Parts: sequence; C-alpha cells; structure tokens
Amino acid sequence: MRRVADAYRFVLVELSPDCFESAYDVIYEAFKHDIVPVVLAPPDVTLDVPPNSVVNSAELQQPGQLAAFLRVLMADASKYESFFAWKRTYHVANLEELMCPLCVALLEQPMRPGDRLDLKEWHMRRASSPADKPLYGVDGSFEEIENEYGETQD
Repeated sequence: MRRVADAYRFVLVELSPDCFESAYDVIYEAFKHDIVPVVLAPPDVTLDVPPNSVVNSAELQQPGQLAAFLRVLMADASKYESFFAWKRTYHVANLEELMCPLCVALLEQPMRPGDRLDLKEWHMRRASSPADKPLYGVDGSFEEIENEYGETQD
C-alpha cells in the first residue's frame, strides 16, 4: 500500500478482493497511508467506516459520475483533504494493541488462589435485589427450577 500511496491519491477497493481477506483490510491499510479508498459497491451495501472517509461508488451510480467526482477531488485540495477530517475524532486501532492487554489479563493468575468469581452466586445476588429490573427475561435463569414432577433441576 505504501507504493500505491506514494504514486496515487486513491486506491480502488472491491468488496471481494483477491489479495486481501476482506475489503476492510484494504480500506484500513489505505487509512494508515493517507490514501482515499474508492469502494466499488452496489447500492444496497452499507460500509462500516468513519463518516466521509471513503468514496462509495454506490452513491455515484450514473455513468461518468464517479470519474467526475474523483477529478473534482484531485483538483480541489481542501475537498480531497476533507476525506481525512475523520482522523481528528476517530482512531484506527491496531488489533494487536487491543488484544494484547486482553490476552495478558486473561493469562494472569488471581492474586489469591481462592479469589474466583462464582457466576451463579453473583447472578443470584443481583437477580434477588429488589432494585434491579429484569434483564430481558433472563433474571433467575440460574435458579433451581422444579420440573412438572417436583424434581429440582439446575
């Protein structure tokens, strides 16, 4: 992507790229290198990207409309730069930055061997609290229930 960014202002992105696992891999690589992704998408596809960060061909369906729009962006630096304004309020997080602390936390030993969360006890304490509202009908789901024969089940 670095070579593309050095030579071009845009990168064309297919929804099913041959060299990447997903279109989002290409889009987020482009974000890292300050190049505007031009996503070739049908009208019924919604992209999960920051606002005004990609050119979506679904919004430019008339013949020649996409090419004309890209020419406008190339001629007007402020319009082109507007596709990077999202970086003031959003951040592209590296998956390793997010997952490494989680993995470390999961692998840490508890401070004391007996300090383990008893999920059933925690849930029962919360479910029996009068101040708590029902949680979408699952409150009490860990309680013992009696079947139709009067036998207790967990």
